Parts: sequence; structure tokens; C-alpha cells
Amino acid sequence: MRRLLPLAVALALAAPAAAAPPPPVSVADQSMAESRADVEAGRRTFEAVTKGYLERIARHAGRLKAVIAVNPNAGGQAQRADFVLANDRRSRAWRGTKGALFGMPILIKDNIETLDPMATTAGSLALAGN
Repeated sequence: MRRLLPLAVALALAAPAAAAPPPPVSVADQSMAESRADVEAGRRTFEAVTKGYLERIARHAGRLKAVIAVNPNAGGQAQRADFVLANDRRSRAWRGTKGALFGMPILIKDNIETLDPMATTAGSLALAGN
């Protein structure tokens, strides 16, 4: 046993260190196409990308006041997109069947009506709560 100890120590010191996971990529550092490529390659999820944008919006909301409302269903929609992506990959139906924005978080001006619970006010107080 004593003869093997120096060998074990030498091997442990000579072994390369385990690769640390790459640091998380900020959504501010990637284009939409790069984020989409990361999702398709399995390096990120739609949910992680959406969470990154929501955190960025929250971090700058007080100073910029650029986003007046956030879809309360954004996280759930991202989870559903991840589920569809995973299942479509298994059925070989993914390529070419989903548009370029499928699963990606986007900002929409509040004069465009959508199917979610977001208000369409066109920036007018007269339409508040619409």
C-alpha cells in the first residue's frame, strides 16, 4: 500500500483538471441567431434565454422605462417551446417546421393585439386596461 501511495499522488497531480462549465452567456452578448443556435445545439434552453431577457428587463426597468408590461406567461411559453423542441427532435420534424422566432422571447409594441393577457393600449391612457 505504501508503494502505491506515491504513484497515486503522482497520477492525481498529473491528471488534467476537470473542465469547468463555461460561464453563462448574457443575452446582451448574443444576437437572436446565436441564442437560437445555442438552443438548437442543446447548450441553452428557450426557458434560459427567456429568463435572461426577463432579468435584464428587470435590472434596467427603473432607469430605462422601455418595457411597460411583461407577459406573465413568458416562462410557461418558453417551457412549452422547450418541450416541443425536444419532442420534435425525436420525431425528426424539427428542421424547417418552426419559424425563426419559435420559442424566442420578443418585444412587441403595445399597439399590436396578441392572444395573451397583455393590454393593447397604443401608449394611450384612454385604452388602459384594454
